[in-house]
Amino acid sequence: MRVDVQLADLASFDRKKLDKEATFAEGLVRQFSDLFKPEQKEPSPEELEALQRQEESSEATAKALQSLRLQVLAGEEDEQGVPIRRAAPISVLQSKARTVPPRGGREGI
Repeated sequence: MRVDVQLADLASFDRKKLDKEATFAEGLVRQFSDLFKPEQKEPSPEELEALQRQEESSEATAKALQSLRLQVLAGEEDEQGVPIRRAAPISVLQSKARTVPPRGGREGI
């Protein structure tokens, strides 16, 4: 009989206390997760203009690079071991870099 009374005492709960604990725990979890998700604010007009200029500059640089050529390794000379190089357009190298799947979690080049 005494064991039944103790189990009944343990099974009783205070709804308000449980709600308060759950709310507190929820608040802690939300605050902790907010540490890793910084608040996104709208960029100012100056920041938007700077971003636009940067994008235009990147496009101009990409167009300028396409006409350049890069010396790439084509093999080794047998007698002296001097590397043989050939000219390759950067645009070809860039297109190949886009088709190669990323390694090590990096996305595209």
